[in-house]
Amino acid sequence: MLLLHVDDARCFGTHDEIQRILQEVRKHVDIELMDHSDEYLGTAWDYNTEKRECTMHQKRYIEEVLQKFGMEDCKAGSVPLTEFHKAAPLAEPQQHPRYRELVGKLIYLLQTRPDLAYTVHVLARAAHANGREHFQLGMKVLRYLQGAKELGIKLMGERSEKDLRVRVVTDCSYGNQHDRKSTTGYLIYLGSSLIDWRSTKQSIVVTSSAAGELVAALQGADYALYVQKLTAELGVPQASGSIVLQTDSQVMMKALDRAADTKMSRHLHIRAERLRELVQQGFFELSYLPTGEMTADLLTKALPRATHWKHTRCLTTSTQERTARHLEEV
Repeated sequence: MLLLHVDDARCFGTHDEIQRILQEVRKHVDIELMDHSDEYLGTAWDYNTEKRECTMHQKRYIEEVLQKFGMEDCKAGSVPLTEFHKAAPLAEPQQHPRYRELVGKLIYLLQTRPDLAYTVHVLARAAHANGREHFQLGMKVLRYLQGAKELGIKLMGERSEKDLRVRVVTDCSYGNQHDRKSTTGYLIYLGSSLIDWRSTKQSIVVTSSAAGELVAALQGADYALYVQKLTAELGVPQASGSIVLQTDSQVMMKALDRAADTKMSRHLHIRAERLRELVQQGFFELSYLPTGEMTADLLTKALPRATHWKHTRCLTTSTQERTARHLEEV
């Protein structure tokens, strides 16, 4: 596999596969080979070949962002966004001169920081109509990063193909205060490695939390199917069997069993039938995950400090002992 961005490239595969790729590329352009690189496009890759692990983090990039906004010596914050934040877009379109620049920098961090997904999602919604208060919320995110710049994600090698099973965890936060649309959050795992995540506002207004959970479950399910097909095309060996779909909504799971008999509106009924059909055909296996263990909750709302760090500890790893100790204490 060849990753290419402008004039920077990275190869993955066996030695023979990499040599074959390089031979083909050399037919068209001149290339310069570098020794084993530990950084690519601002993301550091720390390898542990004995444990078959790779940790991805953006510590150096975070330090550059802090310096750019004059926050390199700021006091560290405990959470990126408080529970009672006021980050809704302003009624009249206006722009803080540096707000979009800040949000763009934070968006680039999302490739290794699932703990920032909801916060950046909220801040980005105000990109067209923001003011001083929105910029101050962004500054609070930088203070949080000051105390958590070493966090990243860990990719782990599995012992056998049967462990390479796709799993999706979905959650929903019902009805925000701005336009009453719910927020979907989902996490995609390949084996024991977290490989993708998303926090997004739902496109429709639902009238119950179970309906919101249904919309979130189908959004996560559709993306999990895409991930399974993509990894299969890339030649990644996978375990046979269904994709595991985990949710903390027992009401939604029961509603799927009687979807044909419930009085749902048409758009929700179609979604329920679609998901139920995927389960019946063996593409998915529904699994209940208790609310206290629902890590996708981190992607749907601002959480209290203890809950935020509890879920962050499950989704991320630290490259520095100080932050690792902090995660253990929370």
